[in-house]
Amino acid sequence: AMNVDYLNEVFAGEAVIIESRLLDGDAKRLHYYHRMTRERDGALAATNEIVALHVSMATRRSAPFPDATMARITAMKAAHAALPGPPRLGRVLGMARP
Repeated sequence: AMNVDYLNEVFAGEAVIIESRLLDGDAKRLHYYHRMTRERDGALAATNEIVALHVSMATRRSAPFPDATMARITAMKAAHAALPGPPRLGRVLGMARP
């Protein structure tokens, strides 16, 4: 699942700042977030929230992360947990019905 919001224009050649955060993770999934701000004025240009599933290329099925990767995910999740909640987080995906 993914949410993408385009909030302000960014022009070709313009400098931007990209920030990425790991919000959550377990044995097979990651919930992460990116935001892009314009360097010239700090305006939030875009956000991207993703829940991704780890898939084994050998079996073509979901699979647990290797132990070393899981250790890094756990450490990053703890480090990012103290940061304030990002803007526009957690909107539910779905289709509007008349």
